[in-house]
Amino acid sequence: MAIARIEVDADRSAAASRYEAGLCQFLGIDQKVLDNLGNIRDIDMLAKQAVQAVESIPRKFAKDEDVDQAIYAMKEVAGALVLCADGKAGSGSAWRGLATYFVAHAFAQSKGRSDTAYAVLQCAADVLRHLGLEHLARDCAGLIITYHIDQPDSRSQIAAAVTESILSSDILRARDLIYAYNSQIKESWSVYIAEFIERTIDADAHWMHADALREWQKAKHSADIPSKDIAALVDSMLRQTLSLYTL
Repeated sequence: MAIARIEVDADRSAAASRYEAGLCQFLGIDQKVLDNLGNIRDIDMLAKQAVQAVESIPRKFAKDEDVDQAIYAMKEVAGALVLCADGKAGSGSAWRGLATYFVAHAFAQSKGRSDTAYAVLQCAADVLRHLGLEHLARDCAGLIITYHIDQPDSRSQIAAAVTESILSSDILRARDLIYAYNSQIKESWSVYIAEFIERTIDADAHWMHADALREWQKAKHSADIPSKDIAALVDSMLRQTLSLYTL
């Protein structure tokens, strides 16, 4: 399937719809599949439903070049649909584009293309940030934990999502992410962050004032912290949050 890049012009919405229909025909699925996925606003649910959509694709795509072509087509259509949204988070086109990215992610995963799937997931997160939906972009870190924990920069991205959630007072999202991470890999920084989150929920001002930095300094110098980037993220988060606590 040849996918042309869609320019920014008056006809781009109609053109994107045609490419979306062409992609569904190419994959052998009903266009309602993408439309239904585009109505989902929960990232975890969208990812799960995308897996089911991929499982319903009748074509086998057994050859490497066929797999490459399919992924390329999905990414091109996804980008075109997002382009039509003009940065509007409420646009149906934006969400159909996001849904297509998640289908591409699930498809790449199903074909053993983990590196490609990871790159596609980054595209989806970038789109969410572009739409001003940073909290949903951080939910993509949950998918990194599930599917891509072994990628070289995955742990730094997860740490960024957790610390950004804390700084945004989105403490429950931060807790869900760090608990999911600790269920797979427990490291000194993640164990510390889990305690920090619980102390935050409990409004334990004494611990924050007297113990938080001291305990972090012990955890920070542990040999199991994957990178200096993670330590720097936690340092920055603590500088911005601990000043709020006084005895």
